[in-house]
Amino acid sequence: MADKKTLDYYVAELRRIEQSRQEGTEKEVKKIYKELIKDLNSFLGNEYASYSNGDGVLSVAVLQEKARYAKFLQEVDQHLNGITPKISKTIRSTVENTYKSVYTGMIDAVQKSADNKELNEKLKGLSLKPEVMNRAINNPVSGLPDTLEKHRKEIIYNIKQQINIGLMTGERYDTMAKNVNKVISGDNGTGGLYGKAMNIVRTETHRVQESGFNDCAEEISKGLEGSGLIYTATWRTMKDKRVRPQVRVHTSKGWKTLIRGNANHQEMEGVTIKVGDKFKLESGVYTKCPGSSGT
Repeated sequence: MADKKTLDYYVAELRRIEQSRQEGTEKEVKKIYKELIKDLNSFLGNEYASYSNGDGVLSVAVLQEKARYAKFLQEVDQHLNGITPKISKTIRSTVENTYKSVYTGMIDAVQKSADNKELNEKLKGLSLKPEVMNRAINNPVSGLPDTLEKHRKEIIYNIKQQINIGLMTGERYDTMAKNVNKVISGDNGTGGLYGKAMNIVRTETHRVQESGFNDCAEEISKGLEGSGLIYTATWRTMKDKRVRPQVRVHTSKGWKTLIRGNANHQEMEGVTIKVGDKFKLESGVYTKCPGSSGT
């Protein structure tokens, strides 16, 4: 008979699956942004071909002269508003699926690894309630809907601003398209709208993954009452140079390690508490699990 696998084994498998899900979402978001660039370039190309003067310049004055300026901005809005819901839907779907998969997977993992008939009997009726998931997804600390809405407004504002600058300075098509692409991709050194979307994907999937593990553990912990068993949580860091308070930055003299913030996650390694209690990250900052402190 094969050895019974431990809870750590099953949790590691869950993390591996969710990492793969996150990577798939990043590819999908990248694809959406490529479509946005292609769509905008096509639109701008048609506008230049239809309305620019013989010198290939398109400006506010030219568009106003041909009574096209207001319609031009309206169509820019339509192109942008059509693409941003796709990004929000993709990110939200991943966040919801991550939380659900981790929560239900944790129940299954404990059942498979625990050699306790009484506990397994109590776990049979345990399931993820919709209100629990909604509360986790829309946690005020994160504010996922607000984050996605803020990102949507940034997309529209930044691209429209770049297009307006191009029209005011009378840019040619190739210059206009190149500058718009830089705003989206981040080749202008700002990190870009695409980079910000990636940060939302990574931050939110990490948050709900840890919340899913913790929330399920709290429910399981209730089933341990009176059994003499205690469900604990142990803080584990990545054990690399990215762990706070260190941060790697590139300077003119090469890469340097700087100290960031007050929370020392290096010192948190191995700290164990009872599930439901809170880890102390720094003076006045407590959290039940990584990604949920709000700092």
